Amino acid sequence: MIGLHWIARAGGVEPRLLEDPDRLRRLLVSLPDALGLTRVGEPVVSGHAGVVLLSESHASLHCDPAGGLFADIFSCAPFDPGLAARLLEEAYAPASLSWRTLERGDGFEPSPGASPADGMPHHTSGLFRVRDPDGEVVAALEALGFGQGADRVQRFEPHGLSWLRRDGPRWVALHTWPERSLASVDVFASEPLDLGARLADLGWTAAQ
Repeated sequence: MIGLHWIARAGGVEPRLLEDPDRLRRLLVSLPDALGLTRVGEPVVSGHAGVVLLSESHASLHCDPAGGLFADIFSCAPFDPGLAARLLEEAYAPASLSWRTLERGDGFEPSPGASPADGMPHHTSGLFRVRDPDGEVVAALEALGFGQGADRVQRFEPHGLSWLRRDGPRWVALHTWPERSLASVDVFASEPLDLGARLADLGWTAAQ
């Protein structure tokens, strides 16, 4: 297993809380800090969405002013998903909260990218075997349709790169593990992406 991926959906949240970018930003700071994860700089917040790079991977929040909140944390270091859920509840007081965890690693297939609610970003993710993870990041971003955008990049030893690219309301987070010839990809966009098809020309294959 490369890491744990926590995915949560909160419903019945007061719209005023979801429309508060400072609240979203504060949670993107306090959440990884409380979980013992390492933030790389400050969160990037755009409208009702935000993401923060971690030395272990990333955390993101997406708010729907109609009453929904979607969160995810991916980390190659262990963390307490129950604590993550409690912190989310404390910050937004949802009427309902559901969450699950995925073990990402060998045997992990790219997700279908189904959107949990109309108007919310599709989250498509996958773990791929790559010949030269660090050397192929730029080509992978272009293949995914993110040829341009605002970047935040960090290198971690002995691991590879954590690369966040934002293009308007779309985001892609890509993390590499050169020692294992692996790369993880998380895309948030208005439509789901077929990651395998997009990356096939680069020789990237789903880790199995």
